[in-house]
Amino acid sequence: MSLIIALAMVTVLSVALVGALGFATASLRTVSVVSQQRATGYAADGAVQTAIQALRYNATAGSTAVGTACPSTNASAVGAQPAVAVTCQVVQTYTPGGASLPTYALWAVGSSASEIGININAATFGPLSLNGPVASNSPAVGAGGINSVAVAGGTLDLSGETLNATGTCSGTITVTVPADKKCSTGTNYPDPGYPSQALPALTSPNPSPKCTVSDGVLQFVPGYYTNAQALQAPDYSPGTDPLCKAGYLFFQPGVYYFDFGVDPGFPDTVWNVTQRVTGGQAKGWDPNTKTLPNQPNPGDSAAISCKTESDGATDGVQFVFGGASQMDVTASGATMELCPDPNPVGTNQQIAIYGQSISADPTPQTSIQVPTGAVPTPSTGWSNLPANLLAISPNTSTIDANTATYSMPSGATDTVTMSGYHGASSVVPAGATNVSYALKVAHSETSASAATNVSSLTATIGACAVSATRHTTTGTTVTLVTDTIPLTTATCIAAVQNNFSVSYKAIARSAKTFKENLDGIDLVVTYTAPAVRAQSGCTIVVNSCSVLVVGGAAGQAKFVSWGTVYTPLSSVNADVNGASVVVFRRGLVARAVTIAHIPSGRTLDACLAAGSPCSSPPAATDQTRVLLLTATVSGSVKLRALVSYSDLPALGAAALVLSWNVLRG
Repeated sequence: MSLIIALAMVTVLSVALVGALGFATASLRTVSVVSQQRATGYAADGAVQTAIQALRYNATAGSTAVGTACPSTNASAVGAQPAVAVTCQVVQTYTPGGASLPTYALWAVGSSASEIGININAATFGPLSLNGPVASNSPAVGAGGINSVAVAGGTLDLSGETLNATGTCSGTITVTVPADKKCSTGTNYPDPGYPSQALPALTSPNPSPKCTVSDGVLQFVPGYYTNAQALQAPDYSPGTDPLCKAGYLFFQPGVYYFDFGVDPGFPDTVWNVTQRVTGGQAKGWDPNTKTLPNQPNPGDSAAISCKTESDGATDGVQFVFGGASQMDVTASGATMELCPDPNPVGTNQQIAIYGQSISADPTPQTSIQVPTGAVPTPSTGWSNLPANLLAISPNTSTIDANTATYSMPSGATDTVTMSGYHGASSVVPAGATNVSYALKVAHSETSASAATNVSSLTATIGACAVSATRHTTTGTTVTLVTDTIPLTTATCIAAVQNNFSVSYKAIARSAKTFKENLDGIDLVVTYTAPAVRAQSGCTIVVNSCSVLVVGGAAGQAKFVSWGTVYTPLSSVNADVNGASVVVFRRGLVARAVTIAHIPSGRTLDACLAAGSPCSSPPAATDQTRVLLLTATVSGSVKLRALVSYSDLPALGAAALVLSWNVLRG
C-alpha cells in the first residue's frame, strides 16, 4: 500500500510539474511578445512625435496652398526598437494671404550700435499696451549705452505677451510673469526679408487721377509716382473730368511705387498728407457716386472706409516707397486708412506699406540728336554745304570727317544754322536719373596763325550760347577736333528739351583771315532709365528722418493700416497726441521705432489682430493646416495621429494632436 501511495504521489507531482512548466513556457513567451509590442509601440510613438515637430515648420509658405509639403519622416532602428516609417497626408490646408502675420506685433530689425531699436519717449506718457509679442534687434553698447528697448516715462504694458531684446532694456516694462521679459538675450531678431507684390511698370509715371461724378472722390490708379506734389496738392478737376470733392483721395486696389525726388522736375521727396485718404476696396460708400468715406476712430473693431479680409475683400493696396521717398500723416485733419490685398501674389504677407530694400541694376544710356537740315547765313562762301553737316556715322572724334569750309575774309562774320533736332524730352523717360547734356562740335581752323585770327566760335540754341575752342591746323591736311561742351545751365537744358536748331557763328578778327572747317554739331544726351531703387537718402541714415511719420503734435491726424507696415531699412515715428489715431493692425516691422505722447487712457494699437479688435487674440482657424501621420513597423500600421497646426502669428506657432490611435496586433 505504501508503494502504491508513493507511486500515486509521484504521478500527481509529475503531472503538476508538467503543467507548471507549461505555464512557465507560456509566460516566457508572453513576456517576449509584450516586450516586442512595447518596443514597437515606443518606436511608433517616438517616430510620430518626432514627425510632428519636424512637420511643424515644414510648410511651403507663399505657395498656392500652405501646408502642401507633407514628406515622410522615417526613424531608424535603435537597439531593440525597430525602424519606423511615418507617412504624411494633408487633410486640411489654407491659401496664403490673410493667413500669415509677422512674428512680432512691434519688431525693430536694425542692428546699429548707435540707435535705439524701440524708443518710447515722451514728456506726457500713459501706459502703452500692445496685443502681440515685441522684439528689438539692436544691441546694447556698454553701461548707459544704446538700449534695445528704452521706455522714458510711463509704462510699456506687455501683459500676456513677451518682450524679446538682443540688448538691454530700460524703463518700466510690465509682463505677466518675469520670464516673459527677455532682455540682453544676445539672440538676433533680424529682418524677415518679406518680398513685395509685383511692382508696376516704370514707363508711364504719374498717371492722372480722375473722378467719375461731380463732387465725387478723386481716384488714383496703381502705378509709378515721382511727383509728391501731385498727391499733396492734386488737381481736383483733372482734364475734362467733373470737379471732384476737395479734400478726399481714393487709391484704387493695386500696387503704388513712390520714388519722389528722382525726377529733376519734381524735387520734393515728402508726401505731406493733408486730405482724407482711403486705399483698397471701398467699404460702405461708392467712389463713383457722391458718397464719401467715413473716418476711422480709436478702438474700431473693423475697417471703416475700406474692406479687409474679414469683410470679404478680394483685393487691396500696397504702397511701396523707394529712393528718398517719405510720407507724413501729421497735418491737422489728415486721415489715412489702408486695407491690403488678402491674397497677394508673390508673398504670403498682407503688407500695406512696404519699404523697398533691393535696387534694380539700371544701365546708363546715350542718345545722339542730329540735324536734318543746314542753311548758311549769308549763303555765300561755303563749300560742301549743307550735306556734310548732317551726321552719317557718329563716332568718338568726328561726325563723318567730311567738312563744309569757308575762307573767312578779314573781320567777317558768318553763321550756319542746323535744324531738325527732335529734342531730349522725346527720348529721356520721365524719372530718369543722371541726365546730362552736351554739344559735340567737330571743327578745325586752317591758317598759319589761326589762333590769333579767330575772334570767336559760338553755338547758339535759343537763349543758350556756348563757345567752341579754336583749333589750329597747319599744312594741307585738316585735322578735325571734337569739342564736347557740357550744357549745365537751366537755360541751356530747357533749350534742348523740344525741337530746336543750332546756329554756329564764326567771326574773324579785323584784318585777319582764316579758313573754318565744320564737320557738324550733335547733341548727346546720357541718362539712366528709371529703375526700382532701394530706400536711400536720409531715410536709411541712423537717427535721421523716418520714411513714415504719423500722428503728430497737432493731435488731429488719423492713420490706420490694416496691413503690415514693413520698412526694414528705415525708421517709423508714431506720435499719438490729443485726438490723433495711430493703428498698426497687422504689426509694424521697421529698422527702428519711435513712439511718443501716449495720453493716459489711450493706446497705440500695434497688434497681430488680423482684422479683429486689438483686444482680441487672432483666430487660429484663420491659418490652420491638418495632417494625418501614419506609423508603419515591419509592414504593419501601428499608430495614426491627426495633428492640427496653427501658423499664427508665425509658421508652426502651435501644434495640437486631435486624435492618437494605437493599433494592436
